[in-house]
Amino acid sequence: MTKPDLSAQVMVDAACTEIGLTNFGLPAFIEAFEVHVECAAKEVHFHPMGLAGFKADMHRLLVNRLRFEEDMRLHPEILDEDISDPIIILGLVRTGTSKLQRMMSSDPHVQKLYFWRLLNPAPFPGNTPGEDPRIEVARQTSGMLAKLAPDFMTAHPTLAEDVDEELLLLEFSFKTIVHYLLTPAPGYYAWLMRQSLRDAYQDLGRLIKYLQWQDGGKRNRPWIMKSPLHLGNLDALLEVFPKATLVHCHRDVSEVIASYSRLNEVTWQMKTVQYTSQEVGQAMLKVWSTEMRKYLQLRKKLSPKRDIFDVRYDEINRDPMPVIREIYRRAGRPLGEESVNAMLKWSHENPKDRFGKNIYTLEQFGLTRKIVEEAFRDYIEQFQPYL
Repeated sequence: MTKPDLSAQVMVDAACTEIGLTNFGLPAFIEAFEVHVECAAKEVHFHPMGLAGFKADMHRLLVNRLRFEEDMRLHPEILDEDISDPIIILGLVRTGTSKLQRMMSSDPHVQKLYFWRLLNPAPFPGNTPGEDPRIEVARQTSGMLAKLAPDFMTAHPTLAEDVDEELLLLEFSFKTIVHYLLTPAPGYYAWLMRQSLRDAYQDLGRLIKYLQWQDGGKRNRPWIMKSPLHLGNLDALLEVFPKATLVHCHRDVSEVIASYSRLNEVTWQMKTVQYTSQEVGQAMLKVWSTEMRKYLQLRKKLSPKRDIFDVRYDEINRDPMPVIREIYRRAGRPLGEESVNAMLKWSHENPKDRFGKNIYTLEQFGLTRKIVEEAFRDYIEQFQPYL
């Protein structure tokens, strides 16, 4: 293990010096960044490659944030972009949300969250006509993932020109549990649980507007979004996207926690090997049962006019087209032959387990079905028909 040589101020100074900018925008940003880095320095026993990767990620996030804020200053019209009515897929991790998002995103008449744009939402300076250089950077990142963490790619294929989720944009606020899921610093997670994440969601909205502005504006194209992180932040999400069509994917929670524990075990091993499989399982059970309890309370408070379309995992797995047709109907969107054919083509070219089969059991993470079902008791009682 490597004792981390980490300083939030050194990282901030390096990013500012490299590109000659100093405005990070969000007033609370620096505090959140400092807490994250300080907790990582104290609590995470990085291996050398993990420490190098952590530093590179922090630098990428800081530089993109500086460029983003500068573009916002130069082009205030970005804030005029209309992003009010996306289709947003909710649900616990490993419930079919990625398949549904990626299949619908093959529709040529929607806006797509490509991995290469999520990784670096700010264009590189000096772009010339031709392929965006951000794509090649994302290819290199994807190639490194495939080499260093093939089990991660098996569970969640991540390719440069594939669609991915907006949790990668939430990273830029440093007020999101994704940073804990990537870098296991429990002090940061405890701090985060005491914070309001509304400013992080306001920031997410600005970044979505930024991507839309770069792509020529809305042009009657809704965004197709998804993230399990939205469960515990439903109120903040709907403040930013008030006309969103919401879809909630459901699956047996024992399968969910076993599957995600394996995925996050691989994720943590990319930085450190200090946690046992059993500790990973306990951490993931705590994170996702907490988010689900928050979601259940927030959903109760929604207006009766705010509909959420509940969907079973096996429906998405077996034949998602009826589900997609209903989503488009609820969104008031036509679903023509061109769009259907594009979705069916994506489904044919992306069969389940095309990168291998993700193998896991609850027992390897020190859990049992009884333990998991007790943690999610209220959720199971409310949504039993969908599980």
